[in-house]
Amino acid sequence: MVASMALELGRALKLPKKDLKLLCTAGTLHDIGKIAVPESVLNENEKLSVQEYEIVKTRPEIGAQIVERFPGLRETAKIIRYHHERLEGSGYPAGLKGEQISLLSQILAVADVYWALTDDRPYRRAYTKLEALQIMKTMPLKQDLVSLLES
Repeated sequence: MVASMALELGRALKLPKKDLKLLCTAGTLHDIGKIAVPESVLNENEKLSVQEYEIVKTRPEIGAQIVERFPGLRETAKIIRYHHERLEGSGYPAGLKGEQISLLSQILAVADVYWALTDDRPYRRAYTKLEALQIMKTMPLKQDLVSLLES
């Protein structure tokens, strides 16, 4: 679903085919780093401890390290590595801000957040599409992408 949404956003932006392919691949592989996170943390029913959250925050970096081992996927790895960055610098793993975050990573971020909010999680029910979009409008995401997703 993340790959599909990212791809549709990219198409709506009339991105070149190369970028659409990168978005699709990055969307498909974006959470591969979860294999390094213990199931007990992934399936936690309550708020994560500081230590558990630090483990969860390693996912994009580990995922990028896995993906970049394949020569044809090095650009994809960069998108994966930075899709949890946020415009005002609160994201991870590098605390990038604004234009330091590639457009493709920002597109993937919007698709990933939307999917995360509209999917049931062990610790909460899924939000409706409208609720998810309202939440996303308050987040440090590229808001023109959120508006594009909404439309």
